Amino acid sequence: VVTDEEKKKEFLGRIQRECNGMERLVSDLLILSRMQNPDYQLEMEVLNVIAVAQDAMRGIRILMAEKQMQGSVDFEDACSLIKGDYDRIRQVFTILLQNAVKYGEKGTEIHVYIKRQEHTIIAEVTDHGSVIPEEEWDQVFEKFYRVEQSRSTNTGGTGLGLAIAKNIVDMHGGTIGVTSDLNGTVFTVKLKVDFDINRENFGSLEDHHEAI
Repeated sequence: VVTDEEKKKEFLGRIQRECNGMERLVSDLLILSRMQNPDYQLEMEVLNVIAVAQDAMRGIRILMAEKQMQGSVDFEDACSLIKGDYDRIRQVFTILLQNAVKYGEKGTEIHVYIKRQEHTIIAEVTDHGSVIPEEEWDQVFEKFYRVEQSRSTNTGGTGLGLAIAKNIVDMHGGTIGVTSDLNGTVFTVKLKVDFDINRENFGSLEDHHEAI
């Protein structure tokens, strides 16, 4: 029996953190399960990727303030329109920005840059923290994958965020990738301007993965 009050608080705090982690894990698993259901439908509308990124950035201001970090969203073309599901695209940016806060060094900047190349909108999310080894760039999008060393230590994540982000981008007919070196870690999302979910007709997400 633990009688020391400080020890009690420590154990209760540990239990609370474990419960919160389990809750996040179950929530993320449910999200993945729903998206992989053949009946899952995106709520498509015309949206401005810049506005979505700015919305997601506002949502993590408190997290950034805790690490004395700054965030910015810059762009080439103020009219960066695509057809997509606003909530899901916002979720992609939120996942990438939360990762940037988790793994970026205290006092650094998180930078989102949005540009257009022909019929594609490209969004780059950059943080300045520990480097992801090149041999792990593709693996970070796998379920439960954790990058070794400092980018996976005591972050409280579920290991599903990037897998969810990739699924969402896939469902929009886009791509997501990462590069990382001493100048920063950059997650790049590419989305089609003229994406038509009916024309693409992916069927289930698993079918789409097999077709790639």
